[in-house]
Amino acid sequence: MFQPIRVKLLEADGVEKTWTVKTKKLRRGTLGVCDYDKREIHIHPQPDTIAMLGVLVHELVHESVPDLSEEAALRVERNWLAVFAPLVEQWDVF
Repeated sequence: MFQPIRVKLLEADGVEKTWTVKTKKLRRGTLGVCDYDKREIHIHPQPDTIAMLGVLVHELVHESVPDLSEEAALRVERNWLAVFAPLVEQWDVF
């Protein structure tokens, strides 16, 4: 698990607002949650850092484009992972 971080994100209305990103044990089968009301993104802790980054990207897509379908958010996540996972492994940052 990582310490919560507060970040400024540009919301769909074009206004920058502070959000909190943190790990949190979520119900079975749920890997991430984007809570618009609290401006929080929760990521279920996993041993695979790359998988957690993919979930974070997925939830950021929901934050950025709230009306986007779950299938489209999954495509962005998968495409992001296809490009960045090999790079992250090469960089050996984790």
